[in-house]
Amino acid sequence: MKKKLISRSALELLKEYPDRYFPQRSDVLNDLKNLVVEDCLNLGVRVNVYSVHGWFFIAADEDWIGSDWEYKFETFVSFPEGGVNSIRHEVFLAAYCSNVVFKNERGVHVICGEEELPSLDILEKIWIGIK
Repeated sequence: MKKKLISRSALELLKEYPDRYFPQRSDVLNDLKNLVVEDCLNLGVRVNVYSVHGWFFIAADEDWIGSDWEYKFETFVSFPEGGVNSIRHEVFLAAYCSNVVFKNERGVHVICGEEELPSLDILEKIWIGIK
């Protein structure tokens, strides 16, 4: 008899096992910010990080996410630039942050959450806001 495989989304798996990825759970928001910054640096993208009213904003003039950005917030995406068996970390933001907002040349996109953004003076073209 064949076993039936149950397929779960990356978001479901991340939410089900948070201790696997953040065992200390002391400052997960800061850890997530650092993971995305590290991804950007591995891509050779210079970023600035801003902290505004409990939000972190990771911003750059160069688009490090690309046109398929929605996909990167939903599933595990291979990331060879980060090393062997590395994945991009945008999906972690969608799983563990209460608010995620992304801005690119096409506008501001709410990934999750409903909290209103603070007043911003970010000059870079591309940014992700997390809270």
